[in-house]
Amino acid sequence: MAKSNLTHLPWVIWLVVISFLSLLPGDRLPEIKFEWFKIDTMVHIIMYTVLSFLMLFGFCFKKNEPFRRKALYIVVVCIIFGFGIEIIQGSLIRNRFFSWKDFIANNLGVFTGMLIYYYYNKKEITW
Repeated sequence: MAKSNLTHLPWVIWLVVISFLSLLPGDRLPEIKFEWFKIDTMVHIIMYTVLSFLMLFGFCFKKNEPFRRKALYIVVVCIIFGFGIEIIQGSLIRNRFFSWKDFIANNLGVFTGMLIYYYYNKKEITW
């Protein structure tokens, strides 16, 4: 398998994990409560942070390639994916509901992943 194909494997696997977990019926999910914040929101942020980071790693692994366009495409794809999952949860999955808070948390995670990727690779990124 070519190296460029292997760089895509982590984000593809992570996308499958997010899809699987997001599409489980609500009554099959563990109920975890914290006093300070809702754990569900943190899970959304973390899942989409990892997704956008891995997608950037997969598509931007070549040095000296323009970053801006690829990053924009990845952000748009992740946002559309997160919105699609929320729509599916709201219409097709038992005991799951569309949530604007989850959608916003997903987007926060997407941008966090992009910022983390940029921070650790800023010397190699060209705009």
